[in-house]
Amino acid sequence: MFVVSIITILISNIRDVTFSKEAISIALAAGVLASIAVLLQLVAFAKWSDKFALIVIVGSLYPAVVMAFSVFSGHKFSATQWLGFICAIVAIILISMPQKISQ
Repeated sequence: MFVVSIITILISNIRDVTFSKEAISIALAAGVLASIAVLLQLVAFAKWSDKFALIVIVGSLYPAVVMAFSVFSGHKFSATQWLGFICAIVAIILISMPQKISQ
């Protein structure tokens, strides 16, 4: 991800597109954070290989994290978006509960 950010900046220099220093900083920070997230997910796969399905599902719910953080910036959400967020939280709780296997 970090490499993609660097390549985007380099290509923009070739095409005479200019970005502010703030935009470049944000793009690089996003690339670094995305790379760290991928590495942490790989560590989780290695450490908890028996919980692979849980790790994948919880990792795919990252939009819920974005929504949670955007609440602090004053963003207003519709009832449908809140319903989706609540369903995501309930899904995480249900998936992480221990399973009872009947014989």
